[in-house]
Amino acid sequence: MFDPALQRFMAMRVSTYEHFKPTPKTVAWGICLIVIPMLGYGYLLKSSREEKEAIYRRGEIAYHDRRFKFV
Repeated sequence: MFDPALQRFMAMRVSTYEHFKPTPKTVAWGICLIVIPMLGYGYLLKSSREEKEAIYRRGEIAYHDRRFKFV
């Protein structure tokens, strides 16, 4: 059975990227939704790992009390 509305919908989904034009608004959305969270999460992981490493190197936590002994 041929449904014209469904056919138009499927054609629209296929050709979305052919008609996409980057604008300052779409670039800002991409930066806000992709780049900033990735950089923020990376910084959070790096700073927490460096803090734990400094505590381990100073000897404030004994080896048998560490959570990850082989990492």
